[in-house]
Amino acid sequence: MTLDPSLYINRELSWLEFNARVLHEAFDARNKLLERLKFLSIFSTNLDEFYMVRVAGIRRQIAAGVQHNAPDGVAPAQQLAMISERVAELMELQRKCFYDVLLPEMEKNGIRLVSMSELTPHEWLRPCLGFAGAPSCLAIDLPTPTRCPASRRSSRRRRR
Repeated sequence: MTLDPSLYINRELSWLEFNARVLHEAFDARNKLLERLKFLSIFSTNLDEFYMVRVAGIRRQIAAGVQHNAPDGVAPAQQLAMISERVAELMELQRKCFYDVLLPEMEKNGIRLVSMSELTPHEWLRPCLGFAGAPSCLAIDLPTPTRCPASRRSSRRRRR
């Protein structure tokens, strides 16, 4: 029995469309500003993982000479081309969302991005200070590392 490829949606492109919906939430002014930043961050993290897992898998198929098409009939090399085209579009939308929409809204709300060179030493520590200026960070004095039993065992294995 031959399966009709037109009955299938490409798994990778479908996943990219899911991630496009996440990006859409970052544009949606009905969401709170910091939630929109989170959606943009989630979009980026998702895309990183997509490349590390799914795109890497397709590239391994191509390198191994696998000629098996996806259920929708798309060959691995063609999938990569389609992915690249769609990701380029999404990355441009991500850029517009951050620079043209979210950054200006952040500035309107008194939130601005600064480089480390613009901060004083006190400002570097501010995330560690509580409301009354008391430290909320906990300093832990770690002992000098000793050789771990696992590393002794692994070194014995190498000698054999």
